[in-house]
Amino acid sequence: MNVENGKTLQTVAPKEKPLACWWSKLYLWVVCEGLVVIKYPYTSTHKNIVGDYVEECCIDCDGDVVKFEEGVLVCYQKNRKISISKICQENLCQQQILDSYFDNVPDVSISSDGCAVLLYDAKDPYYQIWEMESGNKWELHSMEMWNCVRWCGCLAGKRNSRNLLWLLQPHYYEKSALFSIDLSDTTQKDVVHPLPNDFIDPDFIYVNSKLLICVDMGGIYFIHVPDGTVISSLYAGCIGKPFFVPSKRLLFLFIGNGIIKHFKIHNMDKYLPPK
Repeated sequence: MNVENGKTLQTVAPKEKPLACWWSKLYLWVVCEGLVVIKYPYTSTHKNIVGDYVEECCIDCDGDVVKFEEGVLVCYQKNRKISISKICQENLCQQQILDSYFDNVPDVSISSDGCAVLLYDAKDPYYQIWEMESGNKWELHSMEMWNCVRWCGCLAGKRNSRNLLWLLQPHYYEKSALFSIDLSDTTQKDVVHPLPNDFIDPDFIYVNSKLLICVDMGGIYFIHVPDGTVISSLYAGCIGKPFFVPSKRLLFLFIGNGIIKHFKIHNMDKYLPPK
């Protein structure tokens, strides 16, 4: 799809039903039913930007795809364990089964550098943060118990400057709140910012150290992370699960739920990390 006008440029039909996809610098990676991973070479200068797939492999997992972002594929297995696979240097690295269990499919947040994964269950007070260390091995960075009533969490920033963000339900504060934990500080300094909006069932769709975008009951909210200020908001109606794509000249919001809606969001460049 062209991010400037919303027109479809090309349609690709894998042999199996696609479940998740992610763009790297050179390939479109697609995870299909049966957890078959294929990659298509692409170039923006050709009429057909995606070519024939050049490689496929199978993930050794009997469960479901939970998330595929920033080159990290997270799956939930029938034995209640978590499987993580990461794309490094345009190749799929060896799969790792984490030494932990979740009774339910966990919520997952992947850091923007693809080197940290947050796992949590809304029904369980514990959360886990796994970081990639040397040798492409995932290690447990922290496992904490957190009793605040929360909606959703995510990781912002990169290694040595990472924050854990939670959107809190208004049980402990008069309004919804943004709770930030500085993971780069050995004391794990906590900061709470009450939000001007009373959310009902929010979900994160994009985050970095400056900007948090969430959707709630058809509304899209742009929150300044350092102080919790709502920079802007808009009502998009019944939108389903949204996708956020930053382009070169503007921000493009793609939202799909049977139909396609797209929005051009201007004047947000200063809140995006440098390319």
